[in-house]
Amino acid sequence: MRVNYTGYDVRRGQDSLNARGNHADILTLSPEGDGDHPFRYGRVIGIFHVDVFQNTVTVPSMPPTPFSKEVLWVRWFDTDKSYRAGFKHRRLYRIHFVPADSPGAFGFLDPDEVIRGCHLIPAFEHGSTKEWMPGHSISREDDELDDWKYFYVNMCANLI
Repeated sequence: MRVNYTGYDVRRGQDSLNARGNHADILTLSPEGDGDHPFRYGRVIGIFHVDVFQNTVTVPSMPPTPFSKEVLWVRWFDTDKSYRAGFKHRRLYRIHFVPADSPGAFGFLDPDEVIRGCHLIPAFEHGSTKEWMPGHSISREDDELDDWKYFYVNMCANLI
């Protein structure tokens, strides 16, 4: 999947997202009311094309209207609230996966809400963990059994 964006130089750019590769991390606007950080980060697990029938409540006699829609299946990250980051602190933001048993760990997203792909750097010094999701999972590569405990959000990387 490709995401178009406008760069700082007002030129058009394009990111390529791949759910089964090293270009699966995305950046979206943070939900309303979440004032801690302006962005939300996610890892695309799957890209789906769905055919949907929409029932109209206002006119019950009308037949359902079919339409096609693309959706992203996303595993969400959360910012590490115990870590002081940003330009003021001269540190990259640190994020981690939302625990799998939390209601907001996974979700579906309209591709139009993706601002662009992002570059996440594993925090190697903190190692890996099974805390976020134990065992095998479709949200990881086939040979992986755990996740990096934290990732740093690279602010100035060009993905191409």
